[in-house]
Amino acid sequence: MRIYHPKAYIMMRAHNVDSFIEKSINSVLNQDYKNLKLIILNDNSTDNTLNIINKKAKDDNRIEVISANNNSAALSAEQIMRYTASKVFNTDFVFMLDSDDFFSNSFVISDVMEKVAQTKANICGLGFHYEFADDNAKNLILQAGMGVPHNSLMKKLSELSSGATVSENKDIATNWDTPMWNKAIRGDMFKRYVSLLPSFDRQAKVCEDFPTTLLLLFKDSKLTAVDDAYAFFKHYSSSTVAPVITDFTVDRIGFLNITNGIYKNNKDLFAPEAEEVINNFISKKYDVISSIVQTKINQGFLNGFSVAEFQRIFKEKIK
Repeated sequence: MRIYHPKAYIMMRAHNVDSFIEKSINSVLNQDYKNLKLIILNDNSTDNTLNIINKKAKDDNRIEVISANNNSAALSAEQIMRYTASKVFNTDFVFMLDSDDFFSNSFVISDVMEKVAQTKANICGLGFHYEFADDNAKNLILQAGMGVPHNSLMKKLSELSSGATVSENKDIATNWDTPMWNKAIRGDMFKRYVSLLPSFDRQAKVCEDFPTTLLLLFKDSKLTAVDDAYAFFKHYSSSTVAPVITDFTVDRIGFLNITNGIYKNNKDLFAPEAEEVINNFISKKYDVISSIVQTKINQGFLNGFSVAEFQRIFKEKIK
């Protein structure tokens, strides 16, 4: 088996996931690629999560544990990204894995390292499949066919022997889902991305991954992919947190503005197609989020709010 030198850094945020996190951690530690570091940020867990993490860390020195009191997925993402960026070398690769998801097999990281070596890519996409705890969780997927365009793109990219760029195919940025956890990012690209991020709004809770679209649009981004690399586990308890109006007026709109602002202030870093891609991205999010707002209203959430009010605020605040 070929030996690869880059280190794999896997970032994991954890908050009250004692029913799931051990499986997630084990899916990392059981990788056949051994040159890795798992950084786990425990965000104020009040269940048995931290005890499980500490026990695993005692047994395996590749785990590093840091603590936070953010009570926010977005703020924890910012913290763990900035911390990891301070550790990685330019040739390392950075992954994100949520603490209730897991790698699909024991050779995900090896596949990524082999693929980037073959294609000279600096970003590798990860395909996924859903696993549902029960029918309640399955029914919470709001958009029919969610993930299908992304996975189709991952399959297509995985079959290209020399990788691809957005300049060659603008659909790459359109169909590549935004979350950080579907990307393995070379250290130099990751550090550049993190350095461009402003401090997040302290009210922010979700959608911190919108700006990751920018990773695909750097003029030196070269992209490849591996198929079905992880399982996205949907369980009822983690999928039913009652939404509030700021989820849409602060988080979604705020992180779209961050995306647009980074591009406008650093145009020299991005491919010529970036402006068109970002404008299309924002337009698509306007439609998707409007649909989500209506769904949440129909479910009895967001009292006193309306799709028309969201759309008014969106048009007023998007710069």
